[in-house]
Amino acid sequence: MPRPFRFPVRSRAFSALAALIAASAVGPGPAAWAQVSSNLDALGPAPAQKAAPKAAPSGSRTRPKPSSAPAHSSPRTAAAKPAAAPNTGLRNPPSVPDHPPPPVVIPPPGVLVPLHPPPPPPPVTAVKDAQGSVAPIDNGLRVTFGADSADMSQEMIDSLHAVAQHLRDNPLQRVSILAYAHGTEDDLSVPRRISLARALNARAILINDGIAPTRIYPRPIGLPPKTGADTGAPTDRIDLTYAGDPGPPPVPTASAQKATAP
Repeated sequence: MPRPFRFPVRSRAFSALAALIAASAVGPGPAAWAQVSSNLDALGPAPAQKAAPKAAPSGSRTRPKPSSAPAHSSPRTAAAKPAAAPNTGLRNPPSVPDHPPPPVVIPPPGVLVPLHPPPPPPPVTAVKDAQGSVAPIDNGLRVTFGADSADMSQEMIDSLHAVAQHLRDNPLQRVSILAYAHGTEDDLSVPRRISLARALNARAILINDGIAPTRIYPRPIGLPPKTGADTGAPTDRIDLTYAGDPGPPPVPTASAQKATAP
């Protein structure tokens, strides 16, 4: 089997000779000729190459260089060095007063507020020709009036004095005054006004007898209800009914007095 054809290997000497022939064919130029040698031994040794620095292993850690400053200062140096002030975030903190501010004094109102109780209502005088009657009811008293009138006779006023005495004897009780008057459903304001005048007259008699207004509840109803237990009662009337515990107030015991003592 024939061997494959191989080109001869050019040596360094052959390359140098070819370069010399090419330079001589060009001719001399203005620059100086470089010395070319075909002897490789005359070139001298190759320049030494600097070795690349070795990389540190991946597992090793770089230790920091020791600081030239001492680790701990002496006690004298620490005492001479002042302590740093805490950083409050304010360049100029507000000054704190030595004493708290004085209390705020609210001036009195410009309008004069009366400190005394309201004056009692005017007294109710008896009318000689006033129509009406007085009758007791369950837990109270009933006073009837004439049609479209709020006038009271002396008998009616005396019955209300008796109611005031009952309230003085029973200080825990209160009284409700339910006032009624006849009228039509087309105009409910007329019976409401008449019933209000009757209730206020009864209230005035009780207040002038020393009963506190907070114990009296006037209720001007006007037209009486068409259904209920009092459907047969007179239309023009007031019903005074008591509420609360009868009798004098209970006497506090010794234990209760000790509990409420300061």
